[in-house]
Amino acid sequence: MPEPIQSVLVTGASSGIGKAIVTRLLEQGLQVTGLSRRAPDLQHPNFTWRECDLNDFAALDKALQQTPHIDALIHAAGFMRTAPLGELNDADGQAMWHLHVAAASHMVNALYPRLRAGSRILMIGSRTMQGAAGRSQYAASKAARRCKAWFVPGPSNWRHAASPST
Repeated sequence: MPEPIQSVLVTGASSGIGKAIVTRLLEQGLQVTGLSRRAPDLQHPNFTWRECDLNDFAALDKALQQTPHIDALIHAAGFMRTAPLGELNDADGQAMWHLHVAAASHMVNALYPRLRAGSRILMIGSRTMQGAAGRSQYAASKAARRCKAWFVPGPSNWRHAASPST
């Protein structure tokens, strides 16, 4: 039987779903390390915040190296830019892809050797990945994130994706 989860790394810890996840995990008594560009307004003895722009892989590597023990990764960082077809912004699409997909790949690659059999990887998706008017680039990046969660190698309990609705 795998050891229980005790230490969780959460991206997007300063706001939205990421902050809500951090708060809930702390209420459950877990050790939580949060990564975000802005400092969250959270004070808790079990919480460590590391400033990190996930688009900067050197900074991400440094933050991951400073977090010695991780039982679970929750990639909740994300953002959405919208535009109708014919008016899509390439830079916005690339930025969403980089954060939602490339950063996820980078973290999984970096953490994979350190994860034990009972570890968890959770990629926060979006119900929008099924398609929504004006949100094609966002939907594509979130759908790719979900597919990535299906194909992370390792024990079957490592592959998880969640698509919360608001």
